[in-house]
Amino acid sequence: MKHRNKLIAALAVTGIVAATGIATAASMHERFHETNGGHRQMGGGFERMLELYDTDHDGKLTQTEINAGREKQLKQYDKNADGKLDLAEYQALWSDQMRERMVKSFQRYDADGDGQVTLNEYQKRSQRLVERMDQNGDAAVDAHDMRERHHKRDRD
Repeated sequence: MKHRNKLIAALAVTGIVAATGIATAASMHERFHETNGGHRQMGGGFERMLELYDTDHDGKLTQTEINAGREKQLKQYDKNADGKLDLAEYQALWSDQMRERMVKSFQRYDADGDGQVTLNEYQKRSQRLVERMDQNGDAAVDAHDMRERHHKRDRD
């Protein structure tokens, strides 16, 4: 009986962790659309590209500038100087590029600005997630709800 109780508890914890992950992902996807206007309008991404590649600072990007910037990045992260990025080298490049987004995300969760995210702060951002995402009123979110929400947003 003790083994069965442990198994049930482990399954319950696994379910809670999975539900939290799904809720967090859905919340992040929704915030992406609210912040960036959807996948089609990534103004913040363009600003970052200007910052990285606009070498003449004219507010425009040419393919020559982008190619030169990419070449510079590859050389910077190509630690063994073989002209290619292996997985570890690419991971370093990717991590550096994503750091700014990660810090902004952390700051959104750290409501009191103390440099730490509590469980309450972490859960607060997804409090009304099901209520907002549920399209058919069944008090749950499924793939159908997500498709309906996406289609509704496209029609608006």
